[in-house]
Amino acid sequence: SGGGGSIGGNLVSNLIKLNPKKIFVIDNCEYGIFKLKEQIPKYYENKIEYNIIDIKNYSMLRNLIQRTKPNIIFHAAALKHVSFLEKNPVEGVKTNIFGTKNILDLAIKNNTSKFIHISTDKAAEPKSILGITKFFSELVCTTSNNKKTKVGIIRFGNVFDSNGSVSEIFRNKIIKNLKIN
Repeated sequence: SGGGGSIGGNLVSNLIKLNPKKIFVIDNCEYGIFKLKEQIPKYYENKIEYNIIDIKNYSMLRNLIQRTKPNIIFHAAALKHVSFLEKNPVEGVKTNIFGTKNILDLAIKNNTSKFIHISTDKAAEPKSILGITKFFSELVCTTSNNKKTKVGIIRFGNVFDSNGSVSEIFRNKIIKNLKIN
């Protein structure tokens, strides 16, 4: 999930080199999926299926996971921009907590062997809506109480040059010959 984002897209680009049977990419951002598809070499075209699905949409997720029966799910989908989440906390809760619960519950119901949740260092002693929602998404994972699906969590710090990061802002200002402050 979140396959069109910075972390998810890089994960897909690296996983495809390991020659998996199939990768099913989900993201709610059509442009992110478009950009990912453009960067994947054409000879991998039949190994990837792209799906525009919001992880808040349980029925669409259920249909995809029941149909595809994935062995491993890498869950990278999230709302991550602190300033937007502070102004839209309900969307943060719905996506980061309930979206995670949706996809994890479906992974367990469909006997997925591994579920890897991508989180953030902001979940440690959270001080923002992002941190709080990611902390609770981790609780959803750690309390899943299932023996068939192994659940793992990885916390990333600030990822240099990720979508919407300060490096992207600086690069755009430099290109436009604007002051960086």
